[in-house]
Amino acid sequence: MASSETGHAKNIAYFNEAIKICESWGTDYNPSKTALKVANLKIQLADSDASQTDYGDKKQTNATDKNLRKTAFKPINKLATKLENAIKSTDASEASIADVEGFCRKIHGERAGNAPQKTADAAGKEQDNSHSVAQLSFTNIVEHLKGLNKALIAESSYAPNETELKTATIATLITTLSTLNDNESKSFIAMNKAKITRDKKLYAPKTGLFDTFQAIKDYAKSLYGISSPQYKQLSKLKIIDLK
Repeated sequence: MASSETGHAKNIAYFNEAIKICESWGTDYNPSKTALKVANLKIQLADSDASQTDYGDKKQTNATDKNLRKTAFKPINKLATKLENAIKSTDASEASIADVEGFCRKIHGERAGNAPQKTADAAGKEQDNSHSVAQLSFTNIVEHLKGLNKALIAESSYAPNETELKTATIATLITTLSTLNDNESKSFIAMNKAKITRDKKLYAPKTGLFDTFQAIKDYAKSLYGISSPQYKQLSKLKIIDLK
């Protein structure tokens, strides 16, 4: 599909103009094919326009969910660093500190030895263009944060006075991050479903808006001829197959 959504909207607008042209021919426009009758063309136009609007709405919803998630995940890197330093300032054992450090490395996107992972980091940078990889990366960050919080809870000497660093606060944050991640995943799926529906309405073989327009032009050629001003009215409309 074209990278810009303007092409689909233009196709719908041109189809609307094509219907008006057919109506202007009055009783001359009388195709035998039911799908080409003006009343049915108007139904197809309305369905196509509705599918485009629905896709646009769901795309915006997903963009909003994506931004909300990105904003929420952005502070996690710094939080992990604070938590790591906080436990080091307690009487925690070396083993407890090592556990916390391990989860912090994962949150920072590092392997043991500080080798970077190819993942979305806690600032919400999607370093892989694949949505599934990015989704998994955000999910992994939540899982690492869960493990980090369990390690802190298990350490009896960890009892910070700062609200941000308390395990109860982290638990609430984990719930929030999980919800935002789920919301983005659901809206992404809904957006893709709407896109499939839109593309079918506009470009499905024989029944899509594009092929219907080609059939209208074929009928106009049979009715008036390819050199006629009536046919030229339609041929000026540049409805493009964007599938």
